[in-house]
Amino acid sequence: MNKEWARFFHNADFEVGVSLDGPKEYHDEYRCYADGRGSFCDVMKGVSFLKDYGIDFSVIAVVNRKSALCPEELFYFFSLNKISSLVNFVPALGIETGHGLSFECSVNTPDYIDFLIKVFDLWIISDNPELRILPLESLVRAFMGFSHEDCRFTGDCTKSIVLESNGDIFACNTYSYGDFFKFGNIKDGVESVMNLNCEKYENYLRFLADIKRKCSACEWFMVCHGGCPGWYYLGKGKNILCKDLKRLFAYIQKTLQNYSLI
Repeated sequence: MNKEWARFFHNADFEVGVSLDGPKEYHDEYRCYADGRGSFCDVMKGVSFLKDYGIDFSVIAVVNRKSALCPEELFYFFSLNKISSLVNFVPALGIETGHGLSFECSVNTPDYIDFLIKVFDLWIISDNPELRILPLESLVRAFMGFSHEDCRFTGDCTKSIVLESNGDIFACNTYSYGDFFKFGNIKDGVESVMNLNCEKYENYLRFLADIKRKCSACEWFMVCHGGCPGWYYLGKGKNILCKDLKRLFAYIQKTLQNYSLI
């Protein structure tokens, strides 16, 4: 990121997502250059350029095995430094690639949910309406009867696609590591790969329908709508976050009831 890119994003009215995993100690643990140097300082410079040009940007903070145990440090880093008004805490989940490799810093799902519960408490206590935190804000909206703004809980994963640098078309960048979610290549034409005559796309729609069928009777279905299809893919047909997410839903519900919000 530099002034030229920031100017371009501003003039073209781009929304930008910045990958920033927290303070330098946590960010540089895995966000490194090929020579081993951490990228924290460069990311913060990029943030400064974005702010200088008034660009609307959000932060994607990946919660890994180490940072999941330090919710206070991460929350106060983003809250006190006012880096962005929207921070999305996403879990580093074990990813099975085509080579059978796994993500070494994968967070245990109970630790990730414990992290979100603690951040939720800190967020409520801070009483800072200018700081939006996903997925927590979206879940609060659902309990209060409003629509979700977090795609992981909308129950509709057909509204957008992801185009990789080599032209491959995926359902979502959350799971652009598995060929199951790859429909084809831009060279084939979007219309030819995003229709019911395309076997991969048809299998994907069937996969989504199966999730809803399995989850529709759950008491939390109207809150999560089955969750992210990527979580089912990783769990080989079973949502790897389901059991622990229910703890989070129950905790948020009880807190909102205590505040007489629902």
